[in-house]
Amino acid sequence: MNEQRSQGSSTTALAADWYLGIDASIIYVTGDNQLTASDLQTESPFNTRLSKGLPPTPIAAPGKAALEAAMAPVSGQWMFYVLADSEGRHNFSVSSDEFERDKAKCQERGLC
Repeated sequence: MNEQRSQGSSTTALAADWYLGIDASIIYVTGDNQLTASDLQTESPFNTRLSKGLPPTPIAAPGKAALEAAMAPVSGQWMFYVLADSEGRHNFSVSSDEFERDKAKCQERGLC
């Protein structure tokens, strides 16, 4: 993943007072990598689809690249990102329409 770009999208979303909507924070709560529609509605301060801002504590130990990205995120207007391929690349988008299109492709490919 392009950590700087994903950090940039999170920074943009936080500044706009949007929900981060990061699935990894829900997986942290449920303990299951295969999220269901019910999981997405889990009441928890870690559910960044329902709670604005950052989770109350870290959900993982960040690697060097993630720490460096947090210190110097790439500036941009991206608000969303979703897995693009099995190699771990992501599509970044500015609008929810772009994101929904990219998410549909991710689902068609069986990646998310």
